[in-house]
Amino acid sequence: KQLHPDTSNVKKSENTEAFRDIQQSLINFPYLTGDRLNKQLNNVTNFFLEKTKMNKLQIETSTILLQKKELRQKSKDLLKTYSIEKLDEKSKKICNRILDWEFFIQATNIFFFMPLKSEPNIFEIIEKSLLQNKNCFIPKVNQDGTMDFYKLDNDIKLKNQVEIGKYNILEPKQDL
Repeated sequence: KQLHPDTSNVKKSENTEAFRDIQQSLINFPYLTGDRLNKQLNNVTNFFLEKTKMNKLQIETSTILLQKKELRQKSKDLLKTYSIEKLDEKSKKICNRILDWEFFIQATNIFFFMPLKSEPNIFEIIEKSLLQNKNCFIPKVNQDGTMDFYKLDNDIKLKNQVEIGKYNILEPKQDL
């Protein structure tokens, strides 16, 4: 079956939200897979392009955000299955690939995330970047939920510049 929601009284931002909701519903439907799923997703996309004021960029952005959300969830689920040894092994591979990447080698300003225990350990990349005198920045979550980035000091070890902050994530120390 094709979906044809009534969107005549829906505002532009609501259209984007409705589009995402329908995409997510189709993806979560257990019997829709492969070509059948893609056909339905294309039908929904064409419908929204024809019947709403959404443009192709809004559709593509919404699709990318949904794919990003799914990929992030799949990655989290996969990481949960790894033993500590396996996560360390994968982390080292990730670090080596990034450190050898030409784009990274040439970079002078780098914004890092501070990994949770269940995420790839990238501390080696941060430490090496500091030793190479790159401008390294890490986030800190403010009381209002916004995020600011702080520049790390290249002359001080990373472990001496961070402390456990909001959400139990390492953040820059107050005096940074």
